[in-house]
Parts: sequence; C-alpha cells; structure tokens
Amino acid sequence: MTLKVATYNIHSCIDTARAVDMEKIAEVIKETGADVVALQEVDADKPRTGGVDQAKWLAERLGMDHFFYPVVRSGKEKYGLAVLSLLPMEKVKFERLLAPAAKKPREVRGAMWIRLKTAAGSVNLINTHLGLRAGERRIQIGKLLGDSWLGAVNKKQPSIFCGDFNAGRRSYVYRRVCKRFSDVQRLRGGPASPRPTFLSFYPIWCLDHIFVSDHFSLLRMEVPSTRLARRASDHLPVFAELALTASKKDAA
Repeated sequence: MTLKVATYNIHSCIDTARAVDMEKIAEVIKETGADVVALQEVDADKPRTGGVDQAKWLAERLGMDHFFYPVVRSGKEKYGLAVLSLLPMEKVKFERLLAPAAKKPREVRGAMWIRLKTAAGSVNLINTHLGLRAGERRIQIGKLLGDSWLGAVNKKQPSIFCGDFNAGRRSYVYRRVCKRFSDVQRLRGGPASPRPTFLSFYPIWCLDHIFVSDHFSLLRMEVPSTRLARRASDHLPVFAELALTASKKDAA
C-alpha cells in the first residue's frame, strides 16, 4: 500500500504579499497530490482572514474530509491545527502542550492524534506545531514522545509524526525524535542533501518535518518550491509518498 502525506504551515492563508488567499494554498496542496495533509496555523472565524473556517473551506475545495483542532480560542475566533484526508479517519486525541511554568509562551501549542483507515490497516498520524523557545520545545517533545502520546502506540503499528517543529537537524528535538523515527528526507531515495522549508521565498532552515516508523519505505519526497509555493505561505510544504511494509521489529 502507498500513502501520500504532506505537512504544511499555511500561515493562516496569508501569502508573502500579506494578502489572504486560500486559493493559493488549495492549489499548492492539490499539486502535491497528497492523500493526507497535516496543517498548522489555521484560522477559523477570525476577522483578519475574513471570518472563514479555513480547514472546512480547504477540505471542501479539495474534496477531502477534515478535523480541526482550535488550540487557541478567543470568543468565536479560533486558531490551530487541522488534518485533511481522502482516507477515512478517526480522532484519538487532541490536546494542548505545556510550556515552562516560569515563562508564558508566546503562543499556545498543541497536537492532534488521528488514526487513518487504509487498505493495509490503521496508521497513526500525529500533527503538531512546537513552540518558539528551546525550553518550550524540550518539554513539548518530551510529552509527545511520552507514555500518553507516541509512547502509548504499539511499536507494531505504523506511525507518522509530522508538523512544524521549529527545530532544525542539529537541535535537541530533532535528535530526540530520530531515536525512534526516521526523517523522510534522510531515507533511501530521498534528496542528496536535506531541503530547507523556511522562509519560503528564500528557504534557509528546515523547520517542517515528516518522521515515520520503520514500517515505511520512501518512494518519493519533495519540498515543492514552485513560484506558487514560494508565494502562498512563509513555509514550504513537505511531501512524501510512502510504501507501507513490514516493520523490521515485526520481522524479528
């Protein structure tokens, strides 16, 4: 079975010219051909973006189902994470992530855990957006890899862990995740050198990642950098076409 997955920080559908343009985001997602898309920085009912439920709008535009998790609420206004999918999916858990008690976070963060229903069985997908401070990210990644999140997943079950980690490949967060999962950009068949994702118009840092359990092999991966993708958001998406295979642990 193959699975096409993308992660994309859509910057509230505000493009690099500071105009709200949901159609640009929809076109970038459509061009990837992804079956499942994890989104970060998604607005709903916010005046700055026209009061639109962006996750619902994008899902309808692309003919996909969706879950939206409003990590931040202020009256009717919401902001958070979403997953769009052509595959059936069910909610496992949506939850806010803690920050250090001594420092108020600049922005509340969260994560979504959904279960995708595929022809080869269930696949766990975790979508997150980690904090801007290193201390926040250490606590948050510890939580996500701990017993109430990924630590609770049976290692025989295929899992995908993706999102905007605000952390590059030399970071504590990246090294910690790679103790259990593989970065699709480093799998056999990936690029000769990892592709950066931020800033979109002149990408320097790779902050957006797709990590997978060893149930998957890579067929194709891309960081789309078309003119449209460079304008639609301040991040570029990450896309991976994966083949679901037997885990090495299962085989052993």
